[in-house]
Amino acid sequence: MENFILSVISKTEAQILIYLVIANLILGVVRAVVIGEFEFAKLADFWKTTLGVFGGYLSVAIVSIKIADFVQLRDVAWIALVALLVSKIKDNLKEMGVPIPNIVNNFVGSKK
Repeated sequence: MENFILSVISKTEAQILIYLVIANLILGVVRAVVIGEFEFAKLADFWKTTLGVFGGYLSVAIVSIKIADFVQLRDVAWIALVALLVSKIKDNLKEMGVPIPNIVNNFVGSKK
């Protein structure tokens, strides 16, 4: 399975995804504990959402192997996935009271 995934996406892409998912998970748990909302059931929701988004990206990447026109769509999906994870990390930090510079809020987006 690992060889198949690495044949579809690069090792660097896989490492970036793993690091972002781990950072998002750790910060999400810390945030929930800090503000008093921690529930084990929400961990399952996190994995369901994360695996769903990653599965969508992986599907596009697999199709792009056979259909060259999908390569650009794969790249857009990759950028969207990374932006989503970075945005969630930023939101977790913001909810814990970590000051986020306005330029980051403007670039990544701000949770209302």
